[in-house]
Amino acid sequence: MIYLLDLAGDMYSSLMAIVNYVCFAALCGCCVVVYIAGVIGQLQHFYKHMAVAAIMIIVVLFVVHYFMLENLGIPLLVPPIGTPYFTDFMHIIQYLATFAVVILGAVIFVTALLSRLDHLYGHAFMSALLFLIVIVIIHYYINDNFGVPLIFPPNMW
Repeated sequence: MIYLLDLAGDMYSSLMAIVNYVCFAALCGCCVVVYIAGVIGQLQHFYKHMAVAAIMIIVVLFVVHYFMLENLGIPLLVPPIGTPYFTDFMHIIQYLATFAVVILGAVIFVTALLSRLDHLYGHAFMSALLFLIVIVIIHYYINDNFGVPLIFPPNMW
């Protein structure tokens, strides 16, 4: 009987890890939609309306996450700290953040150059710079609280 309960506990952890990955992927997807709509919206204002639904989904995900965390003790967006799922999860986040920093750096340099030719690229430059600042702030927050470097971690290479 204890073996069955242990198996059920392991299965629950695996299922919750899958739910965490799916919910976090939905959060990342919505953030990408907001970012793309914001960047394209600098050039055509029609696309800014596309981000409203994504922002609403982000708000709902965070509300459900904090509700479940406070009342049931189950995190929805992030696996529990200290589990192997959290380590695997952080490796994925480190890769995403590192590639985002590299891509944002390239966008910043290209749009800085193109902004001299056309002022519309100056808006894209500022958007990319703000997103880079946000990623750096998140990096320092996670590094201070959890001791895990987010951008260019030593275990990445």
